[in-house]
Amino acid sequence: MIKKNKGFTLIELLVVIAIIGILSTIVLASLNQARSKASDAAVKENLSGIRSQAAIFYDSTGSYDNLCINANIVNAINAAKQAVGVSSLTNTFNGTAGNATTATCHENVVEWAIEVPVKNPSGAVHCVDNTGQSITTLNYLQGDDYVCG
Repeated sequence: MIKKNKGFTLIELLVVIAIIGILSTIVLASLNQARSKASDAAVKENLSGIRSQAAIFYDSTGSYDNLCINANIVNAINAAKQAVGVSSLTNTFNGTAGNATTATCHENVVEWAIEVPVKNPSGAVHCVDNTGQSITTLNYLQGDDYVCG
C-alpha cells in the first residue's frame, strides 16, 4: 500500500505568503501615489475656478482690492486646502512670502495671485494669477510679486 501525503509543505506556504506580501506592498505604494496625484488635481481644479470668480469680482468692483476676503474666493481656496491637507490660509495685502505649508492669497488693486501647496513635487505650490498663469512651481511669491513663476 502506497501512502500519499496531501497538502502543502511549510516551505511552499512561506513562499506563497512572501509573494503575496511583495505584491501587496507594490499595490499599496501605487495607491498612495494615485491618492497624491488626485489631491493635486483637486487643488488645480479648485484654483482654476478662481480665475473666473476673480474676473467677476473685478467687473463688479473695479479692482481686486479685498479679493482675498471674498466669500467665493475663500471657499475655493478652502476646498483646495482640504484636498491637500494644508493647515492655514493667509490673506495678504502686503506681499507676505508664501511657503510650502500655507495657502496664500496675494492681492492689491490691480493684481492678484493665489498659491496652494501640492504633494508632488514635494515643497511645491500650484499658483494662479490675474495674468492667466496656472503653474506648479517651487518658486513662492515673494515681496510685492503678484505673478506666478
